[in-house]
Amino acid sequence: SDLNLESVREQINEIDSELVKLLNRRAELALEVRKFKPRVLDKEREKQVIENVLPLASDLLDKAFIQEMFENIMTECRRIQANEYGDDANFE
Repeated sequence: SDLNLESVREQINEIDSELVKLLNRRAELALEVRKFKPRVLDKEREKQVIENVLPLASDLLDKAFIQEMFENIMTECRRIQANEYGDDANFE
């Protein structure tokens, strides 16, 4: 195999970089979607997001980890939306 510690770490670094780029893009889209929402918090949509992503996790990943990670992502996106629009991030 051509894999050694450094090459595996380099692949991990590339994935980490992609993850952050995707999170940046998701945050930008969260600001766009806020224009169409009457309020920041949309519990039904957040539930739908979790339901969409949980089946995508491999057996290596704990479902609770995936759920918590996406809850954190959505909390951050709400914070960004609220900051931009001057609302309360938890306002219903």
